[in-house]
Amino acid sequence: MANLKNISKRVQSLIGLGALIAAVPLFYQNCAKSADLSQYNTSSSTSGVGPTACIAPAQLSWNVGTSICYTTGGMTITSGATVALTAAAPASGAASITCNNGTIAVNGTPTCQLNCVEPATLTWPDATQPTNVCSAPGGATINDGANSVVTAVAPNTGGAEFTCTSGVISVSANTCVAAAPVTLLSCTFNGTTIASGSTVTAYSVPSASNALGNFCRFSKEIRTCTNGVLSGSFTYSTCNDIVCSGKSCFL
Repeated sequence: MANLKNISKRVQSLIGLGALIAAVPLFYQNCAKSADLSQYNTSSSTSGVGPTACIAPAQLSWNVGTSICYTTGGMTITSGATVALTAAAPASGAASITCNNGTIAVNGTPTCQLNCVEPATLTWPDATQPTNVCSAPGGATINDGANSVVTAVAPNTGGAEFTCTSGVISVSANTCVAAAPVTLLSCTFNGTTIASGSTVTAYSVPSASNALGNFCRFSKEIRTCTNGVLSGSFTYSTCNDIVCSGKSCFL
């Protein structure tokens, strides 16, 4: 009788163990399904948040020593992207920037050279006679550290050397010889000297009569002296109007 009880207990133990073993795969299967679903869990505070892009300022600048170069900005740069920059004229140079999650950083070693733009007309005094001033056409770009040698335009003679240093133009070796003043020739009209550029009133007749339907004002011209040459052809310096009434005429 005691043996039968022991056998019954063993059978019940084996049945319980089998049920437990049978439940294990189902437990792991349920766990696997839960892990797969967690991949699509959108309720997490970090899910769906990517790197932050950069919005560059309207004007970008970078410096090399005391030289500062500029270029147009305003672009949006994706995080991780790199943009090559070229300096705006008259400067020359380049830089490379990268957006790192909302922060712009300069890459490598940028370059920047401040060049100079000449004014439309270059002027300079003589080094020893500063009252002598010469000029020459300008408007060219001089690279930083370079120079431009120019020659004065007539009537003066001379030359100068313009040098660009970090965007600033300086002049050296400047000479200027002023042209001798030009003396314009005068004209002579009936014994009177007429300076060049001056005028004189001349008449075609010495007198005019209303009886003939003529007056001095209809017989005059303005003659101009230009460096010794007198324009026009009328030869009289004066003209008298003769007024006639009936048989009588008088000046």
